[in-house]
Amino acid sequence: MILTTDSPLTLIIREQGNLQLEGFSLQVQSYIGRLADVHYFRVEYNIENETRIGLLRIGSVGGGLNRELEIRKSLGTYKLIPDLLVSAEIQVQIVLGNNSVALKDESQDSHKVSISVVMENEVDDSVNISDESKDVVDDSSEDSGLSPDASYLDEAIEEDNSSQLCIVALGDLPNEAMSFEHWLNQEHSAEEILPVIGLICQVFRYVQQRGWCFVQVFPSFIQVEGSVKFFDLTGVYPESEKLKYGLMGYYCPPEIAYSSHPIDEKVSSYVVGALLYHAFHHKPPTSENCAIAPIPKIYQLLKTCLASASEDRYPLAQLVSVIVELRQTFKSVEVKWEIATRSTVGLIRSGNEDNYGVRQEHLGTSEPLLLGVVADGMGGEAHGEIASKLAVETIVQCSIPTDLSTPEKKTNWLLELVERANEEVSKNAQGGSTTLSVVLVIGRELAIAHVGDSRIFLLRNGCICQISEDHSFPALLLASGKITYEESLTHPDKNQLTKYIGSKRTLSEGYVQDLSHFSSDMTLILEDQDILILCSDGVWDLVPSDELAEIFFIGDRPLQTNVNQVIDLVLNHGAHDNATVLAIKLTANSRRP
Repeated sequence: MILTTDSPLTLIIREQGNLQLEGFSLQVQSYIGRLADVHYFRVEYNIENETRIGLLRIGSVGGGLNRELEIRKSLGTYKLIPDLLVSAEIQVQIVLGNNSVALKDESQDSHKVSISVVMENEVDDSVNISDESKDVVDDSSEDSGLSPDASYLDEAIEEDNSSQLCIVALGDLPNEAMSFEHWLNQEHSAEEILPVIGLICQVFRYVQQRGWCFVQVFPSFIQVEGSVKFFDLTGVYPESEKLKYGLMGYYCPPEIAYSSHPIDEKVSSYVVGALLYHAFHHKPPTSENCAIAPIPKIYQLLKTCLASASEDRYPLAQLVSVIVELRQTFKSVEVKWEIATRSTVGLIRSGNEDNYGVRQEHLGTSEPLLLGVVADGMGGEAHGEIASKLAVETIVQCSIPTDLSTPEKKTNWLLELVERANEEVSKNAQGGSTTLSVVLVIGRELAIAHVGDSRIFLLRNGCICQISEDHSFPALLLASGKITYEESLTHPDKNQLTKYIGSKRTLSEGYVQDLSHFSSDMTLILEDQDILILCSDGVWDLVPSDELAEIFFIGDRPLQTNVNQVIDLVLNHGAHDNATVLAIKLTANSRRP
């Protein structure tokens, strides 16, 4: 809504000057520049005892700001286009330098003057809106011969020092570090670029569905960090309208240089393409140099958006879909696993009660699935070996659900598997029991289920972290503060477990450990080159975790070499128990079209 005033007072705007506007106290910090009939100022204003940066714009009645107010009215409430703080018709006199210029009122004959700008001091003639604008070509044949363009201040124009009725608009201005202009000057990957450009395209589509089209944009007046917000709509025009004068700019399609071309949505498609080009090439496209980098899919998209013939460009609805689809292509990650295993009976035992297993599936989806399990049997060699074998087979031979789409579903399925393994051991391995450590990785998302004192380690960037808990008597004493970590290593009851599989037919709630202590959603996202190590106590009892880390981070050698070195070290230390290592190394690369 435009607020009008009958006050005879004139609003005088000077750089570094103070003024009152509809209850706001403003300090004009600097003159940003001018496009067509609109002057742009950076201002400070106070609201609720907080100083903020604002954008003050002055334009002729019936000109670009009046069109923006019509646009805002037709769009209604839209969070990506913040409301103006003030919009008013007021008598205005702008004081900048020592020359007087006048702006045309687009709603009147082109000779009429509606705003006068009085210059007191010299001003940089090259100033424009963030250097983003070029000349605006005026096709009018009977006028003053002046163009409402970014270099308009350079023109000699008739003196008129009087104030004139004009539209004044006050809104917020994005912090420079959060602006699209700043963002475009930074290095970004395709995965970072496409979501931003895609959201801008959705804004264009939303506006076009209501009868308006973006013809040009000024990145300094768009916020992209945090969320996308548009603070200036003077580059938006009614669909099907023919411009009164041509426009030229970094992001304007070539046909808009001629006023005879009607505005349509494919004009906006070009603007999207030009912004996308800038993001990938670190400069906007020009008629002299618009070479497109040979990036598959991106090349085809830019070629279509920047086509010189508008009929060859995407409609906005299709362009949104293409960008969304392309985002998924670049976002998806190709996951590969390197797997290494080794188990030894050791130097004291006559049989091996350890068992392990690995299963990989693709299930027809883009995200592969991996199950890894280690079990250390107890209850004598025969009983323990049967118990650990049953538990491992139950896990790796299970039926995989069709829906494991959420962290909760993944974790709950693992818990069900452990329950099933416990039932099998309880029924079929009388006198036997086992530890059970299971990892499930779908794509890069890790879930675990763990009972007993076998261990699961995560190695990342030279560091090692035990993500399983020891369910043993010394671990219980350590957690309660009754013994130290060093004392737990040599405690006489260190092999006495507090939890294990096969002890009872039904496991109580909380009996099986998941990742809830590490993550609220009970899963962790693995990173490229992460290593998971599952091992029985015959390994970690003789090879401390810091030594494990050193072994697995020695150069770029095969994973199996590291596993072999661990088992050889166990044997060299006496190997008084069975020892098993299952190591899984993840390689995650972004898929390229």
